[in-house]
Amino acid sequence: MLQVLERQGKEAARLQAGRNGIALLAVALPACAGLALTAPYLSAVLVGPAFRDGVAVLIPIMCFATLIRGVRAHFVDHAFHLSGKPLGMLWSYAPATVLNILLNLWAVPHYGMFGAAWVSVICQVVAFCGSWYLASRHFPVWLPAGQVVRCILAIVPMAAALILARFSLDWRGLLTATLLGGAVYAASAIALDVGEVRSLGWTILRRRGRKLPALAG
Repeated sequence: MLQVLERQGKEAARLQAGRNGIALLAVALPACAGLALTAPYLSAVLVGPAFRDGVAVLIPIMCFATLIRGVRAHFVDHAFHLSGKPLGMLWSYAPATVLNILLNLWAVPHYGMFGAAWVSVICQVVAFCGSWYLASRHFPVWLPAGQVVRCILAIVPMAAALILARFSLDWRGLLTATLLGGAVYAASAIALDVGEVRSLGWTILRRRGRKLPALAG
């Protein structure tokens, strides 16, 4: 993005940032969704029997919060750096931090760890929205809507497969569920051309196909 900004200007950098954001979303969204959908297997393998049920419920909530935070930190907040105004991030972080503390003072005594988890989600959403609004005032934050929809649609077959399939609650079941989810998502992403991966693949193959006869000659 920095190279594009220096050589081609702000509009070209905006488009490059959008493509980078889709690449991030294409990886982070299925990763978080897959982690949430395999929560029962993860808790069965990594957590003691007394805590498994609670951890299996917490994992999807924390995955959602982590996804929002990751997209904000590794996509939206880049606009502050590209515009040379990194201190602007404080105006979105500070209100979310104060809100987090205040809500936890109420939620934790009433709802325990689940209250804290949902407070994290709420505060990450607030920070995300604040960052997007403030960052857009300095640098145009943009994601191609069509590609965002494709990223979301690509995880639907994966989610259906992991919900309908049942595996043993052990390492073998966790590995099988992970491989199944990854394979289904990869097929869906290629079919839907998420991040233009199919188009780029065909372009590379055509270029190599043209080079081979030249090398042979």
